[in-house]
Amino acid sequence: MTTGSHFGVVALCLVALTSSAPAAQPQATLKGHPGEIQCLAFSPDGKTLASGGRGAAIAGGRAEVSRIKLWDVASGRQRSELAGHAGEVRCLAFSPDGKTIASAGRDKTIRLWNVATGKSAKQITKHANWVFSLGFSPDGRTLSWANGGQVIVWDLRRGRKLAELKGHSQWVFAQLAQSPDGATLAWAGGADIVLFDADSAKEKSAFRGHVNRVLSLAFSPDGKTLASAGWNGVIKLWNPTSASVQATLKPGSAGRVWSVAFSPDGKTLASAGDDKTITLWDPATGKKFATLKAHSDSILALAFSPDGKTIASAGRDKTIMLWELPGRP
Repeated sequence: MTTGSHFGVVALCLVALTSSAPAAQPQATLKGHPGEIQCLAFSPDGKTLASGGRGAAIAGGRAEVSRIKLWDVASGRQRSELAGHAGEVRCLAFSPDGKTIASAGRDKTIRLWNVATGKSAKQITKHANWVFSLGFSPDGRTLSWANGGQVIVWDLRRGRKLAELKGHSQWVFAQLAQSPDGATLAWAGGADIVLFDADSAKEKSAFRGHVNRVLSLAFSPDGKTLASAGWNGVIKLWNPTSASVQATLKPGSAGRVWSVAFSPDGKTLASAGDDKTITLWDPATGKKFATLKAHSDSILALAFSPDGKTIASAGRDKTIMLWELPGRP
């Protein structure tokens, strides 16, 4: 992550959001990415938002220079950039202590960045396929990623592979989520979702219910619910223990649902996709209670701040929007 010269701009909006506001507006709109934004992550203290996606095309469009941007959440200003990936950045995550960012994407490499210095601290083995999803274990000791038809669990301290999971033949848009206690990995590489034991790499159960690719996975904070979003615009809430469907949610508009995310207290599920709208659901009842609209194109990424008061959204319109979580009716 290099600090410096390519800084974005921010447009601030002082509109307070409430559930009764018919046309809620974002608190801030962050601009600076030259291409679509595909991933977002808040730092554990909530003070920094990291964003990644497609960079500026060079050499006749044959390559991209992609920069991860770090934003100061309070001011909405860009603080620094992390430059190193050749090609779009598909996923990123902060370590639990907030000192490291892991990122990966089209160039088939995983990079570990020192947040304080903005330097690339390490690059993990180049892979045969894109890396679409990654995440740190809750204790920060391992990093897991979905790469092609496999999942790798990596020991960060020793710098070696702990486990390798295989099974999915459809690797495009492969998704990965780890349970809050770190014991279970959920992996989707097509329409099916498989749960693995994170330590033994043994399969625990499989969920079958989507008719097309799963584009996003998220565990609830208590680990009792797994949300999955599909290519056909359907969201399913699963019981990870019984592998049964608790609820099926339909945002109501045609198109793919690209991202789902639980609030830190688990009382809200956010979804977004091709309909350019953020839909907020009560996961306990399966009812929607609010929608947020301002993006001009598909929303590809969502993230809740650690305090649960803010939702960040981003996508194909090359903008990031910060929203105050609306109250319930």
